[in-house]
Amino acid sequence: MILFDEMIVSDNATKILADEIKLNYPPGQIVLICGKTYSKNILNSLDLNQFERFEVTQGSTKEITKFNNQFKAKNISTIVAVGGGKVLDFSKRLSFKRSLYLICAPTVISNDGLCSPIAVLKGEDGITYSLKGKSPDAIYIDLAHILSAPKKYLISAQADLLTNLSA
Repeated sequence: MILFDEMIVSDNATKILADEIKLNYPPGQIVLICGKTYSKNILNSLDLNQFERFEVTQGSTKEITKFNNQFKAKNISTIVAVGGGKVLDFSKRLSFKRSLYLICAPTVISNDGLCSPIAVLKGEDGITYSLKGKSPDAIYIDLAHILSAPKKYLISAQADLLTNLSA
């Protein structure tokens, strides 16, 4: 059974998350992780410019090394991942490897991967691996962002729910 410290589901969950970050985290203890487009735009809209950011482009073990090199001298305690599967899987693996608190704000819910302790990343050999990750400590599901996802992701989420019910 997976238990979360906190789970918020609302039309403005990312705004709630941003307010909690500003209230509870000094800059330097937290890194915001996003993708290249949609999730980056979400972060840009939240007035969190005083916090460090890392943009996931490949979802690879090589990027984990890049992150560690960039932030190795920092006293990071928390990762906030805003995005889809690539961003969340990267963040789950990173949080596992560095024993960091993990807050996820998914932009799609097309499968149950956002809750699992598995991270799917490309290795340096170009092969995709399912690696041990960390389940999120907290999840903020913003229904406005979920519902604005492409229709194929919403259909996939419905199908995933049905297969979980029948499994």
